[in-house]
Amino acid sequence: MPDTFFKILGGTDPVSQNLGDMTQGIGYPLRAVEPTTAGGSVNIIAETVLSAGSIADQTPTGLGVELQVEFGAAQTTTEFDLTATGDIECLVADEYQVRGKFTVGRDGAAGESQIYVRALINGAQLGDSSHVIVDNSRIEIPFDKEFTLALSVGDILTFEIIRDTDGDNSGGLTAGNPDVPGWNPSPSARILITRFLAVQA
Repeated sequence: MPDTFFKILGGTDPVSQNLGDMTQGIGYPLRAVEPTTAGGSVNIIAETVLSAGSIADQTPTGLGVELQVEFGAAQTTTEFDLTATGDIECLVADEYQVRGKFTVGRDGAAGESQIYVRALINGAQLGDSSHVIVDNSRIEIPFDKEFTLALSVGDILTFEIIRDTDGDNSGGLTAGNPDVPGWNPSPSARILITRFLAVQA
């Protein structure tokens, strides 16, 4: 089921009229609104197509050694196939909004760690790396990595974490597991992929 509905204001649209670009809500980019096949009001739907997270700590084995980020158990949706090792294979070509949520931390180490996270498509880096400096012996720092991506069938999206060689050999992705009954864990890494649809009401 769709997570969010955004109503286009202004009544109905003529058949096949290009509605142009509009915002769907605070924090969302401009999107081209597709025409309807018949006159009528149009809804913009933000549909969640993949949601997964790992509740295990994920730590590289040493300085300069990449570690592929995992997002929990394997699962398959209509649009994506997620493996237990973190490969996210596209099954339906479309433009997707990708949000990776990560918690970088360490416990008991000293010095300054330089932690980087990056996204890759078919093994090639996508965009910039995200950088976190860890200089406390006990700390956790959550952050998001978000981007829009046009994917073809068979494309594989992955994420990697690395301890840079100019820092201390410590730190990684950390999960939180509360002792309080009824509270769910805090994932070390989480992936949320959505897509926007324009449908006639």
